[in-house]
Amino acid sequence: MIINNCNLPKPLYDAWLANEYNPGETDFSASNIVLGAKEYWSKKRSTGSINTNADKSWSSFIGTLIHLGLEYLLNEHNRLTEDEGVLYELEIHKEIPFKGMIIGGTIDGVMIYPDGTMVMFDWKTMNSVQFIDEKKMKDYTLKANFYNYVFAKSGYDFKRIKYLPIFRDWNYAKASRSKRTDDFPTLTVDVPIKPLAETEKWISDRIDYFEQYRNTPLEEIPYCTPEERWESKLEFKVGYVDADGKVDRMHNGCSFNTKEEAAVEMMKRNGGTISKTGKHIPPKKLSGIKKVGGVATKCNIYCDIGNAGLCDFKLKHKEK
Repeated sequence: MIINNCNLPKPLYDAWLANEYNPGETDFSASNIVLGAKEYWSKKRSTGSINTNADKSWSSFIGTLIHLGLEYLLNEHNRLTEDEGVLYELEIHKEIPFKGMIIGGTIDGVMIYPDGTMVMFDWKTMNSVQFIDEKKMKDYTLKANFYNYVFAKSGYDFKRIKYLPIFRDWNYAKASRSKRTDDFPTLTVDVPIKPLAETEKWISDRIDYFEQYRNTPLEEIPYCTPEERWESKLEFKVGYVDADGKVDRMHNGCSFNTKEEAAVEMMKRNGGTISKTGKHIPPKKLSGIKKVGGVATKCNIYCDIGNAGLCDFKLKHKEK
């Protein structure tokens, strides 16, 4: 049987959309506590009715395969224990009560060194451009410290948290031509560990934020914030207009928060200059305005509730 909308055999299609994650009895996990209230409550109230499209699941599918492969190889060969005396556990799930609810989640693993030092590690599949995205790192730091809090209350005492990005777009041929000695398919990055009291307050504030909308109809819950929508900063830049009428080669320092401000700069540049003799000298090339950013990446590409018709942000803010 072929699934017509994506021309895939059904076994592959089913595997592609398989979700191996089991949240247990948790009300809040590291993944859903960073959502906007509208997305959180839409998912809570519409269990089973929100489906992820196959074309949006490729990254998740690759990540799942890598996780399963790493678990299998580490469990089968156990080389760390044999060679270095390092003990480790994989895929550990913990839950604790918090403000009358259950918070918890699953971490990829814990390494315990001979001196008793405990290190949490978590691997993430991503493209290299995501690794340098400050918003992504901030999001991951919040999630890692959420896990640290839950596991600390469960008896774990992590001295370090290791984040292991695995790059989907790494290429051996390109790396072999690179002058960088650290060009490798994965890296090890230390995540800053915040005081438990600070993380506890953040979790408490997030839960209060969600709870205020518990009985609010979905259509009345505010849209996610720009940060929750992964929205890039909206700017209006002034640059030269090329032969095709497109704005190219941005002028240095000509980035503005409003189109009106950019228009003032554009008109000034298009007005030309006056020579010492008083003669008007028109510009060699005309300048124009280019809108940059202001795109809600999550809403436009990844948001399941938008695709299911439970949020109209994407429809109302569709690019003209």
